[in-house]
Amino acid sequence: MFKMQSHHCCFLLIFIAAPAFAKNFGSINVAGKGDVYIVSNYKSDGYENVLMYPDGINGFAIRGGGHIYFSDVPSDEFYPEMYWKTPLKDHHFSYEINLDRIGCRCAATAYFVSMQQNYNPGEWGQYYCDANMVNGVWCPEYDSFEGNRYTMQTTPHTCQQDAGGYWYNCDTKGCGTNAHDIDNLMCPEDYCTIDTRKTFRVSHSQNEGYINTWFKQEGRTGSFNACNDPAYIKDMATQGPFDDGMVFTAQVHGDNLEWLDGMTGCQGECDLKNTWVTYSNFEWGPN
Repeated sequence: MFKMQSHHCCFLLIFIAAPAFAKNFGSINVAGKGDVYIVSNYKSDGYENVLMYPDGINGFAIRGGGHIYFSDVPSDEFYPEMYWKTPLKDHHFSYEINLDRIGCRCAATAYFVSMQQNYNPGEWGQYYCDANMVNGVWCPEYDSFEGNRYTMQTTPHTCQQDAGGYWYNCDTKGCGTNAHDIDNLMCPEDYCTIDTRKTFRVSHSQNEGYINTWFKQEGRTGSFNACNDPAYIKDMATQGPFDDGMVFTAQVHGDNLEWLDGMTGCQGECDLKNTWVTYSNFEWGPN
């Protein structure tokens, strides 16, 4: 999820900006779907935030501070219909990821938000929304992957919906499960099932009964079910998000992320400018 400082008070002032210009970095092939375009607002801090792999390698890299969306079209301007609304209920979504350059207190994210119902461009002009009202707009959020070399977490966030179909009062904390709770599932060592110094595959599958995160590396596999609240999971599946489809976005960020990796004993601060994550070989289809 996008991480920004938020302040809550007795009133809310929302700034609505005009749609913003988008940068199309090119396309990748998602097995089961076809080509999707990698788009971003291209916030540059003097270096490339998003890099496409060379021809023949089906993926991309994100540097600290960068983020992308999956789009159905190579648009140079953000508009709500451009995004791929990925159906998630009774489907899996998987990819290969390399976290070797994502250190303590940093996080690489791969997650979904309900942007398809958002016709408010918000403060950024990108139609982004999430469960923390970043960009000034609420909507359900499914943090399928927030992690670094030391651990990761999967967290759905539900919202309420009014009679007009607008989301409000989202669960900002969510119903999360951390991979550190599963002994030796992942760590930057070769005794763990997933050695996070090397590339591995992660797959997310979900329906109204479960949310599962599954890993594979060099023939070894591991998994866990996220959120121990069946009613919460059913809400994600049946009130709209999983059934209607959600928009995939990915980002690298760093802040006070002790909530993510504090229990692992890792030390230090996030060196965001020298932080990288790579994503490749996406797949999507029925469970």
